[in-house]
Amino acid sequence: MNTDVTIRKSNAPTIPTDGEVGMTGRATQEDMVTPTCSIVQPTSSSDRGEAGQYFFSEAGAVADFEAVVLDVAFTRTLWPPIEEGEGQPACRSADREMGLTNNPSKVLGKKVAAEQGMKDGETAFIPCDDCPHANDDKFARDAWLCKPGFALLLHNEYGVSIFFVKGTAINAVRRTIVSPALRRITQGKAAAPFSALFRFSLTLREDGAQKYYVPEISTVRLLEGNELAEYAEIASTFRGRISDQAAADVEQEGEQGQQGFDPEGEAAAAAKSQ
Repeated sequence: MNTDVTIRKSNAPTIPTDGEVGMTGRATQEDMVTPTCSIVQPTSSSDRGEAGQYFFSEAGAVADFEAVVLDVAFTRTLWPPIEEGEGQPACRSADREMGLTNNPSKVLGKKVAAEQGMKDGETAFIPCDDCPHANDDKFARDAWLCKPGFALLLHNEYGVSIFFVKGTAINAVRRTIVSPALRRITQGKAAAPFSALFRFSLTLREDGAQKYYVPEISTVRLLEGNELAEYAEIASTFRGRISDQAAADVEQEGEQGQQGFDPEGEAAAAAKSQ
């Protein structure tokens, strides 16, 4: 297998100034949406391709791919009780420190939200430590669920994309990418995730009648010399895109209609896979 990675510095998010390249006015980073990567599960929308593949929003579905991880964000997603049937998160955090919601009265309660001057329909920021659901991490149909996850900023032949890691994918990413980097930090070593090229594939798991796919992630090779330096530069350029996009576009955090996310099935499968 060819393990070479094409480095495209032209992917750097340069924002045009007024009058450049046929654009009038001042553009900002919020105007440029980073493509996403997600796993096509049996519950996913059929327009994303067959189950058991990765779906890149600008490249389509692939069975496997190789990529360098430019950045890792530690996320949290708050789901209301399944029996309420909303099918989308009530709050999301791109750093596990500050949550973002447009329905603060549901998250905090009407009295607390009003006391803090928060209004439904307007963006509200809630410190995770102050949230009443901060410790609601057990799956049940009638309970709130706030689960940690990750978001990976990937660079491969398809360019740069964000992979929001949830449910059954969390353990694989934690074990193969996040935990090794954290161990290197505690040992006083360089922990940059972009120091290696990873291969991503999928494996089918069955639990009774439930079927779901989990990532298989392996290290292809370590990056060295000029290649490592170039990826360090790319990572520096793109760092912050995950949090910027999560705040600017809530659809990228996994609404049921967009990601084909089954909150009951995914949460239960993730709990059993731990």
